[in-house]
Amino acid sequence: MFAYRGLGIATVCGLAVALVAEVCQGGVNSVPVVCPVCDHAFEALRLETPGARGGVERDLFARALGAQPVAYLITTCPRCYYSGYLDDFQSTGRVDAALRKAIVKDHPLRPETPITAAMKQDEIPPTTRYALAAAVYRLRRAPAEAQGWLLLRWAWVVREDGSYLPPTSSLMQAMREIEPRLPEIRPGTNQADRELRAVNILTADWQEGSFDPELEPYVRLVIALVLRRHGENGAARALLVNTKRQVDPPLPAAIDRMIASMDEERRILAAAREQIERAVTRSEVKPENRPASLYLLGELCRRIDDDGNARTWFDRAIAEPALDGSLRVWAIEQRELIQPLDGVPTHK
Repeated sequence: MFAYRGLGIATVCGLAVALVAEVCQGGVNSVPVVCPVCDHAFEALRLETPGARGGVERDLFARALGAQPVAYLITTCPRCYYSGYLDDFQSTGRVDAALRKAIVKDHPLRPETPITAAMKQDEIPPTTRYALAAAVYRLRRAPAEAQGWLLLRWAWVVREDGSYLPPTSSLMQAMREIEPRLPEIRPGTNQADRELRAVNILTADWQEGSFDPELEPYVRLVIALVLRRHGENGAARALLVNTKRQVDPPLPAAIDRMIASMDEERRILAAAREQIERAVTRSEVKPENRPASLYLLGELCRRIDDDGNARTWFDRAIAEPALDGSLRVWAIEQRELIQPLDGVPTHK
């Protein structure tokens, strides 16, 4: 089984850190489907989880604890590679002849990793499935908003897939040193926000020389890992680049892979921003979704370092009377961010 890159979550005083581990497959249900392009019958997968207990990111990624449902949202036909949400297999019937011809003959889908007709969905990497679905949505000329959200979810999968490090003894020792320095968990706190606040605490301690010099690079690596997990890639990249030569194998190679995943996420986020912006400017977004879309555009621009447009979209969101109260608070906070996290350098 592919098992979503083998990700696991180690928790240090409530600070979730992704490390290579076995993932519990509980809650994964099989759903029989028939491909609307080639009529191949196979089983899709759906992951049932109790909710976003892992916190909600500022780009609206609602995290579960453990495996993420977003990794199971996209289904790929292992015969013709047609890909999409489960609903794209269940409710549309056979696709029209023009789209079938485009997928099978004119623009044959090419998976990023090899797929055989006998493969199960959990043997196909989620990033491969999302890349194929994005291609299908382009061929279908799906609405820009739908394409934008598909791309955004793909970026979340790339982020999650790229947010892991092998648990070496030095890294685990750093995590043990970190534990007593973190504040206690408060009920009702957004876990994602808490982890980023913890980064500021650890950064201050590191800059004050509170850690053993031999352990300090691994503390910085834990900080970078948490930042990467939450998509704060500018700050994470700077720490990773500065730390790579100071840690032992196999961590340098893992750092290179993490940096490559940041580049991939940025590319996909930029494409998502383009599609969502097109939908907003053409008034193709449902009225009830428009205020949140304005906020989201600000956050996407911030994450790809387009600070000028980030401020513009945040200002438009803040000026929108119908914006949800919690998103208004976030828009104000994120607009003020457009600076490094306290004490953490950025690398653009």
